[in-house]
Amino acid sequence: YWDGVPVGNIALGCGWVSVRALVRFKIIIGAWIG
Repeated sequence: YWDGVPVGNIALGCGWVSVRALVRFKIIIGAWIG
């Protein structure tokens, strides 16, 4: 996968690269919501 939703969910569960994944996730959600 890519630095997006799947990686964000895995990071929350496993705790790897959680900060970066959450930042990417917030950016993606922000872009979708506009």
